[in-house]
Amino acid sequence: MLFRSENNALDGISLNNASHVLIGGPNPGEGNVIANNAGVGIGIQGTDITIQGNHIENNSVRGVAVYDSKDVVIAANLISGNGLGDDLYVGGGIELGNVDNVDIVNNLIGTESNGNAPNSNGNSGLYGNVVSNLRIRDNVITSSVTGVTIETYSFDGTKSHRSEEHTSELQSHSFISY
Repeated sequence: MLFRSENNALDGISLNNASHVLIGGPNPGEGNVIANNAGVGIGIQGTDITIQGNHIENNSVRGVAVYDSKDVVIAANLISGNGLGDDLYVGGGIELGNVDNVDIVNNLIGTESNGNAPNSNGNSGLYGNVVSNLRIRDNVITSSVTGVTIETYSFDGTKSHRSEEHTSELQSHSFISY
């Protein structure tokens, strides 16, 4: 079943203190269209969160924002044209803040659904601040000011500061274009 959350005055989907959440799904027809909202496409805080198989496009602030959360999977989504409504916001496509155990897999970020034509996500395709155990693989991340920006990155209890670099387990078969 297709769910559409479009043209809202604030966010498309906003969940706080959520657990065991699936937005979309792995099978054809289970994804949602979350588009043209004045705020964030999907804003969520909680545990055991999966955002999968959705079209998240043209939201003014961000496509996906995940804060104060753990055990998060963002997979097989189209995340494009977000974060263009206000140049003060850092993350256009996906923004992570204070999250642990995150998989970002097989997404098209900053491109049209064909994976070729650009459709920029504001400043960053992926922006993270205070992120631990982050795995990024099999994504196309393109046509933003920076593809991936991770700051105050924590891995196995150690901290470092990296900006605009390919960090963590960003694997060579993810395609990132600036």
